[in-house]
Amino acid sequence: MDYPMIDGQMVSFAEIEIRAFIFGGSKFETKDFSAVDWDDSLEGEEVYGAGPDKLGDTTGQYKAAGSMTMYRIKALDFMSELARAKPTASGIGIVRFDLIINWSPLDAIGRVITTELLGCRIKQRQSSNATGTAAGTIVLPLMITKILEDGVALI
Repeated sequence: MDYPMIDGQMVSFAEIEIRAFIFGGSKFETKDFSAVDWDDSLEGEEVYGAGPDKLGDTTGQYKAAGSMTMYRIKALDFMSELARAKPTASGIGIVRFDLIINWSPLDAIGRVITTELLGCRIKQRQSSNATGTAAGTIVLPLMITKILEDGVALI
């Protein structure tokens, strides 16, 4: 089996960086996060006639969602940047941004793998604080308009 490699190296979480382009605002870059997740789907419907055989299916509706978990200080910085870009007195949940996620080995000269989460907005904030040595985090579930994996869309 062939594994995804860049310059002969497997890519890993340690080689991810995120750039957020805030609509009407600034660019925000960080490596201060512990997770970034996304998924998209195309929910079609099977079409049947009078018999038992399937006639076809509909294209359906495209849905995309995701989340990012950031360390508390950087999450607060990001939310402050969103607040600066908000068009009215409303909160940061209406401010849209694109997230560009790049993977590349630390010594990469060649290919960089890019995922684009387009037209995002925060739909919830979840705080994670526990006793122990772990750093505090804030989880930001996202509404996403479209996802491109290395420039390729599901639809």
